[in-house]
Amino acid sequence: MCFCVCGRRIKGIRPRAYNAVAGMMSEHLSVLRGALGYDDAGERSAEVSAMADEGIRLIGDITRYLHGEIRRADLDRAAIKTWLGRGRAVAQSLVASTRGPSWEPDDPRMAALALTGTRAPGVVVDVESTGYGNTHVAAVDMTVTLRTADGATRQLRQKLTITVIKAPRVGDRVEVAYDASDPHRFVYRPLIELP
Repeated sequence: MCFCVCGRRIKGIRPRAYNAVAGMMSEHLSVLRGALGYDDAGERSAEVSAMADEGIRLIGDITRYLHGEIRRADLDRAAIKTWLGRGRAVAQSLVASTRGPSWEPDDPRMAALALTGTRAPGVVVDVESTGYGNTHVAAVDMTVTLRTADGATRQLRQKLTITVIKAPRVGDRVEVAYDASDPHRFVYRPLIELP
């Protein structure tokens, strides 16, 4: 299926390859846009903004190719390849350098949620040991209650493995970045509010 979720079936080796590339570019682009939206790009805002604009243009070209509106020869393949490599590197550096306390769990598969997820303040309401772990690492089932931007209350729950000294406790106030479509995918960090 087309990366743009239009429902179009992608046939052929080259179109499938471009479809996969556009999907990866979209993931990197969402991190760049998240960093700009959360003001986490810092001094790099101009660079990140220019990269985001270029990424949007290139993804648009790939989309038109996949939809049969332009030919493959019309794609700037060198620019796409270059942007994909640079986009990955910049996205990874932005995720690693988000301002404030570090996000937990420290899992590369979920790290981008800090910039692509929906952020909200929350409170840890339940922490249960899953029975695994040791003196250094705790395996827990954690539940966070948060209030969304529209004022609704939402509960998120996930299992995680974390160092004992960073293990969440009931009552901890946290900032959560979650995947709105999957309440079991979230990262959190201590909520620091200055007076």
